Amino acid sequence: MPKKAKYLNIEELKNIKDYISYEPNTGIFHWIKRKSNAVSKDTQCGSAHPKYKYIVIKFDNKNIRAHRLAWMFVYGSIAEGMEIDHINGIRTDNRIENLRAVTPRENSMNKVRHREGKLVGAIKLDIIKNKRRTPWSSHIKINGKLKNLGYFMTEIDAHNAYKKALAELNKWRDQ
Repeated sequence: MPKKAKYLNIEELKNIKDYISYEPNTGIFHWIKRKSNAVSKDTQCGSAHPKYKYIVIKFDNKNIRAHRLAWMFVYGSIAEGMEIDHINGIRTDNRIENLRAVTPRENSMNKVRHREGKLVGAIKLDIIKNKRRTPWSSHIKINGKLKNLGYFMTEIDAHNAYKKALAELNKWRDQ
């Protein structure tokens, strides 16, 4: 089971607000009071995490992702089961207008490959190892389980099978 994200509670948020300010129009955080000798008043908070590329602010020995903190500064909390998504996909752009609370599924639909128009759901197969002699397959994840949608001769057919399954899944969930 994936590790559940730890969000700040109201008391921790109040404590952070004593030391850090947030500018919603720029998405930038600044120190308003010195927390230690390592930081200076009126300097920018946070740096890009080398692996994940999100802006991370270290506070009380905790690494806090700036997009989550920005959401909490403006709206107070993050609803249970929701994630904060960067609408434009730029993980360092923490302007409040670029952030939205979404379900994990909605968040995964905003990945780079979806925004760049790639044919999602189509998987290239190795024809030599594939006894079916079809170069493409399609899969969709439903409730954490991978469902095979079939094997196809073209990438577009595999993608269309994925889109059809996704539409049916969303229609079923909206009822």
